[in-house]
Amino acid sequence: MSDRVPCKECGAIILPTTAAATGGVCMACKQGIRANLERAKEFYRKQRLPNPERDYWSALVNRIYHTEAGYGGIAPVERVYYLCCVVNGEIYNGGLHQFYSNSAGDRYSETLDALQQLGATHARRIVIRSCEFLFPGMDAPPTDRQERCAILPWWPDAPTDPPVTWADELACLDKEYLAEPDGLGAILTRYGIDHGLFTEPPADNAQ
Repeated sequence: MSDRVPCKECGAIILPTTAAATGGVCMACKQGIRANLERAKEFYRKQRLPNPERDYWSALVNRIYHTEAGYGGIAPVERVYYLCCVVNGEIYNGGLHQFYSNSAGDRYSETLDALQQLGATHARRIVIRSCEFLFPGMDAPPTDRQERCAILPWWPDAPTDPPVTWADELACLDKEYLAEPDGLGAILTRYGIDHGLFTEPPADNAQ
């Protein structure tokens, strides 16, 4: 170990032959990926820390999908938390179209009520506008997923002339939602703590 030298940029200990070949830096710094490696290390470090909200969510999903009582067995406050987490996750993962094309759209009306109870008025308004746009003339999309997907417009496999315009409109709504006008993530955390679903995370989790 005594013949090794520190990287000039990050201080990691490297072989003299590596230093000679790279100008004194480690391969991670040479390749420009050191920052990504450090961010990944920090992410996984935080994943190992106690996180009451994350642990509650895992337990809640398990109760819904792996117990006999299922969704019907969770308390009303848990339904609000669950539905708002689901719609938020669907839109962040694949946009409003994904919310309707997946089973989450089965509970459209109940999700609107949950967003209202949570006080996420802007998010609720955007979801309503997307429904009016994608399902014109309907107060709510069909609760059956197959029926809903039969009405829902889909992207063509090949480019069209003129281009598909509904996708542009939906992208604008997605962008408006993702601007986080309500700060939904923070509201959900506060709701869960205030209603005793989970506790505040330990203070040292941020360190």
